[in-house]
Amino acid sequence: MASIGAPVCVVRRYKPEDTAAAQDIMTKTVMETVSDYFWSAIFTEVLPQVALLTIAFSYIGLGVPFYFCLLGIPTAIVIIYAVIWLAHMSKALEVGQEMTNIPRLFLEHPDRCFWVAEVLECSEASELDSFMNKMKKVEYHFMSEEESSAREAELRGTRRHVVGLLGLTKSMRGGMK
Repeated sequence: MASIGAPVCVVRRYKPEDTAAAQDIMTKTVMETVSDYFWSAIFTEVLPQVALLTIAFSYIGLGVPFYFCLLGIPTAIVIIYAVIWLAHMSKALEVGQEMTNIPRLFLEHPDRCFWVAEVLECSEASELDSFMNKMKKVEYHFMSEEESSAREAELRGTRRHVVGLLGLTKSMRGGMK
């Protein structure tokens, strides 16, 4: 069993008050790949194509001297990053909107379910670690919602935050018959 100061992870059913945390987790998840997509675009043919278009547009279309047109290369990098970031933000907003429909999509049907993983940890220890910027290996004690309810007195005074999501639904393809 976990001691009072040890961090505990409770896997429990979704509650309506978890919506904001679910939206935050999904937004961070979608936005996490921005840098990967950016570097992938920079090191492929996308950068030369966008740079050539900006240089050609500024030289031919706007009549800018060619030496100044070479600023189209850093401009192309900024344009690529902005487009990738905006596309990811659009997807994050779309997924965030879907998170508000969790009760309708998952909780109204008996063959669908949605769970959250909630970490309960001692406030003082985690704040001190984050203040000192220490990264350490933490081992969590996992328990069910029923077990955490039974040990509520022991877990009182811990800071709670949602760290993971899991949604399951039955396949609509029919499966084996």
